Amino acid sequence: MKKVVLASLTALAMTGLMTSVSAQTIPQNENVMQLIPVSREEGEKIYKQIENDMKVNGIKRAVPTDKKDNEAPTLELIPVNREEGEKIYKQIENDMKVNGIKRAVPEENTNKELAAATQIFTFPFTFDSNLKSRDFKVNKTTLKITSAASWVSPETEKKWSGTDYDYYTITLYGNGKSYGTVVYDIGAGEQTGTFKDLKAGGTYYFYMSKHRLTWTDREQNGDITGNGSVWEQ
Repeated sequence: MKKVVLASLTALAMTGLMTSVSAQTIPQNENVMQLIPVSREEGEKIYKQIENDMKVNGIKRAVPTDKKDNEAPTLELIPVNREEGEKIYKQIENDMKVNGIKRAVPEENTNKELAAATQIFTFPFTFDSNLKSRDFKVNKTTLKITSAASWVSPETEKKWSGTDYDYYTITLYGNGKSYGTVVYDIGAGEQTGTFKDLKAGGTYYFYMSKHRLTWTDREQNGDITGNGSVWEQ
C-alpha cells in the first residue's frame, strides 16, 4: 500500500497535476499517513489562506534537528508608550547619524554563521511604534539578531510597501552605550543583524522601532508582526 501511494504521488508530481496535498490516516495501517492530491482550484484557496495566516500570526521557521534539544526561551518585549517612543525615535535617528546605517543581511547569506552560533532567545512581536526587550546576559562578544516581519493591515502594506519607510530597526544597548542600529526590511523574509565588540558576560537590551510616519493614526493601523531570535557567537 505504501509503495502504491508513493508511486501515485510521484506520478502526479512529474505530470505537474499536483499543486497541494492534504493528509489522512490509511485505515489498514495506522502508522502510515496518506497524502491526497488537491485540485488546482482548491489549491488556490489553500494558498491564500496560508498567506493570510502568515501575515496574521507571523512567520515561524522550522528548527534544525540539532537545535531542537536546546530550545531557546522567549525574550519578553515591553510596549513603549507614545511619549517615550518619541524620545527613543530621536535617539535612534541620532545613533544612525553618528554610527551610520547598517542593513540586515538576508537569511541565505548568514546560514553558515548561524550554524556556528548559539541561539539564546526567541521573540514573537507585534508593535506600532516601539518595543523594548527586557535585560539579558550575553556570554560572547558578538550578538546576532534574526527577524522577519510583515504589515498587519493590507491597506497599510499597500501604502508603505516598497517606499523609503518600509522598514523597522533594532538598536542594541549595554554598558551605558549603543552598539549600533540595524535596519530590517518589512516583508523581506528573515534577515540578520550583527552587533560586535560586546563585553562577554555583560547585560544588554534592544529597542525595535519603525519610521515615525508609519505609526498608527486615524487613517491607518501601523502595526507590524513577526518573529525573531537572538544568537551569541
